[in-house]
Amino acid sequence: MTTRITIAGREVGDDTPTYLIAEGGVNANGSLPIAIKLVHAAAESGADAIKWQKRSPALHARPGVMRESCAFPEGQLVTELQHREALELSATDYETVSTEAEAVGLDCFASAWDLPSVEFMAEFHPPAWKVASAGVTDLELLEATRDAARADGAAVIMSTGMSTLGQIDAAVDVLGKEQLALLHCVSSYPMEDDEANLSCIQTLRERFRVPVGWSGHERGVPLSTWAVARWRACIVERHITLDRAMRGSDHAASLEPKGFAQLVRDIRIGEAADGHGRKECGEREQAQIARLRRK
Repeated sequence: MTTRITIAGREVGDDTPTYLIAEGGVNANGSLPIAIKLVHAAAESGADAIKWQKRSPALHARPGVMRESCAFPEGQLVTELQHREALELSATDYETVSTEAEAVGLDCFASAWDLPSVEFMAEFHPPAWKVASAGVTDLELLEATRDAARADGAAVIMSTGMSTLGQIDAAVDVLGKEQLALLHCVSSYPMEDDEANLSCIQTLRERFRVPVGWSGHERGVPLSTWAVARWRACIVERHITLDRAMRGSDHAASLEPKGFAQLVRDIRIGEAADGHGRKECGEREQAQIARLRRK
């Protein structure tokens, strides 16, 4: 059975080119100029989409917790609420990055982590909606995301880190399987190679009969290319950063532009090498037949 979703008019799923998402996340550190640079880095790397994270900081900050801000100015000791507020892009910022992404040929969307963030993102009518692993068990959030996506006929892509099959079952029951894709994910930052359990891509595909991909937090590119080559991940999502040494929670588990370009190159080479499956001799082999065979 061929299973596909549609994102911005493009089919994504079985027997289609891998859909490559550059996860900007919060790696802009609240800076619009950095966000714009990430958009262009993603486009130049060959990504299909740039994705962000949207939160309502007051709903996620822990009271009384102090931490060093990774937003600008870096290193300042602030409350966690101040830290999270500094990471958020404004509505004007989102409008700017969405317009910039469209101009360079990228789909642009975000994972909304709470109900106000769903309302925020709905104003931009994204071509796809992302459910982060942290939201798998938040059924109210899933319902709101489903309704917002259906209003525009958009796809929903849900990561499955930190989740049991039973929890994913319940989430899929809420979201429905139409226009749904799942991403196998391991929520450690950065993830060690032996934690990947990439065969779960097939487990999810067989259980849910929807397109399944890989949302990776590993260092480097080999596991992501193997997820496509061995397990036929139809979507690959990797964090992108301008500099892995930047201050912030996700930079170390991200790819710099050069690494993301290598990931895209390697996946596209493999796809081209798959060929058409017919055993036949091409022009270059025909010349060798004449030279090497005696009978």
